[in-house]
This record gives sequence, C-alpha cells and structure tokens, in this order.
Amino acid sequence: MTRPMKCPNCGREIKGPAVNCPRCGGVFARLGPEEERRGGRGGGNGGWPPEVLPLLVAALAAVAWLLLR
Repeated sequence: MTRPMKCPNCGREIKGPAVNCPRCGGVFARLGPEEERRGGRGGGNGGWPPEVLPLLVAALAAVAWLLLR
C-alpha cells in the first residue's frame, strides 16, 4: 500500500493517483515506483538531454535578434 502524498505547496495529505490539491489547487501527479527510482519524469526540464538547453537558448536569441533588427 502506498502512503499518502503531501502537497508540495501547502503540505496537505493527498490520496489518489493524479489529483489537484483541494486546498491550494496545486497540480501534481503521484509517481509510480519506476519513476521514483529514476528521479521523476525527466526532472525539471521535461526530459530533454542537458545539451538541448543551450541550443534552445541560442535559437530563441537568434529569432529575437531577427525580429528586432
């Protein structure tokens, strides 16, 4: 049996597989055992490899430069 999860925003115990916190409206999902072992679904960057972030920043800077020329 899984233990109740606490809302990261307000600390209220939440039961259910994927829910919104009824107190503060925080949105989150309970992770399964495989995701917990891997550290979640890709961490905080949506699962992209770390090499993608500098490329994305460079592409956005190039688009902004072209638009502001």
